[in-house]
Amino acid sequence: MKQDIVLISPLTEQSAKICEALRCTGMDASRCENVDSAKAELLQHSPAFLLLDIDLEGAKGFLQDMSRGVFSPPPYILAAGAFFSTSECITILDLGADAYINKPISADEIRAVIYAVLRRERRIARLHIGRLLPCFDYKDLSIDPLRRLVEMRGETVDLTEKEFDILYLLAYHFGKVLTKEEIYESVWKKACVSSAASVSGHVFSLRQKLGLDPKDKDYIQTVFGIGYRFARIG
Repeated sequence: MKQDIVLISPLTEQSAKICEALRCTGMDASRCENVDSAKAELLQHSPAFLLLDIDLEGAKGFLQDMSRGVFSPPPYILAAGAFFSTSECITILDLGADAYINKPISADEIRAVIYAVLRRERRIARLHIGRLLPCFDYKDLSIDPLRRLVEMRGETVDLTEKEFDILYLLAYHFGKVLTKEEIYESVWKKACVSSAASVSGHVFSLRQKLGLDPKDKDYIQTVFGIGYRFARIG
């Protein structure tokens, strides 16, 4: 699956070129021209990365909202600005940014930061101590990826490794339809040959353990002929 990033910046020729350069490296890049449109986007889709022009109106308040968990799961946020002092950088990080880059924005620098984050995630995964991924709480469901703990209606749910990975994958990409092939390749870590039965069987078992009806619409939704999606949030 492609890594996706949303650029929150004025719709200039330069930002268009950055998006195109990122797409050429295999990333799914899109743009929002202001903070309000970005908030609307986050209610429909949870990108893995955000690049935020800190000079936009409402940008600092947006960072604070993200740090308070207004949008869940939160993306990795790169703040772009003209930072002239260490204190300015510290302020931006304290507000909720995960990293900062100086203007003028470079597609190569954005890509380098993203690749560094992904390398760290893979290293931690190899240590079998969990991943640097956000906890997820929705209605009666709670998922802690570091401890690989799932609770439903306050009760711990005992899931297999694959069941947990499928659940978190769907929840992390809430509102987005994932094909059975995408789920298989992400969870099983190998190319898809014949994934439909295996993925469907795990989703069936997962629903049973969570106490969900096979036609559940509140959590795991079946998109017939395609795959599955976690319910839209917000």
